[in-house]
Amino acid sequence: MLTGAVLALIAVGAPIMLVNQDQPAPELVLTGHTRAVNSVAITKLDGRMVIISGSDDGTISIWDPTTGGILRTLTGHTGSVNSVATTELDGRMVIISGSDDGTISIWDPTNGDTLRTLSTPIR
Repeated sequence: MLTGAVLALIAVGAPIMLVNQDQPAPELVLTGHTRAVNSVAITKLDGRMVIISGSDDGTISIWDPTTGGILRTLTGHTGSVNSVATTELDGRMVIISGSDDGTISIWDPTNGDTLRTLSTPIR
């Protein structure tokens, strides 16, 4: 459980570490991805802070930073997820992910549905 202000998120390999400016050791370590984490984003979902991560295991995880638990895992990419971002689309928050499978996906984080997938040329 977080007790202070998070200074940084550090993704080294599969775990994500939340570092508090007042403590030398990670305050919380998020484990759940089976391969390296490539991208992390922080946003609010339904009024609470969440952490979103994309991994070489092809999944996107939505984390509760107060408990360290995974709230939802998004699946659908067939390659590494290299980037995750959030934005508002049509009045609701969405997750956008880019993958080595040559796709960019737009996700509804409340139910895990893929709203749209765009193919990109792989070079």
